[in-house]
Amino acid sequence: MVLLQEGRIHGKLGKQVLELVFQEGKSPAEILRERNWEQITDPAVIGPLVEKILAKNPHVVETIRRGDMKPWGFLVGQIMKETGGRADPRVVQTILKERLQVSFLYLLSFGGAISAKETRMEWWYLEAVEPFRRSLRRILPGKKGSDRGTTG
Repeated sequence: MVLLQEGRIHGKLGKQVLELVFQEGKSPAEILRERNWEQITDPAVIGPLVEKILAKNPHVVETIRRGDMKPWGFLVGQIMKETGGRADPRVVQTILKERLQVSFLYLLSFGGAISAKETRMEWWYLEAVEPFRRSLRRILPGKKGSDRGTTG
């Protein structure tokens, strides 16, 4: 548990280490050292591996840069494969985002269409959040004069 909290291993590896602790009667630190399983968290180590995978997959890089994020998991998987599953997935994701100069916007929709024009900073609020807030006002009772519900 401490190894997970310290970021020295990730969850999948933690499960394997725990199984081996019971099978072999060794400490988690011994198992990690013997098998060279400690997680790679150093961006200086992971960065060149990311570059190598990107260079091997220019078509995937181009697909992502055009806005299709489906092959994102493929790239992450290739980097994890290159490190034997030891790279910290959070560091891998961060470096990939930097190298590909992409960012993610997660939207939550409750059945309505969401459209946007990037003309002002608040486009996402006006066209996605405000209709949702209006819907909530209709169904949630509120105090008089409050931001929630009606004022009557």
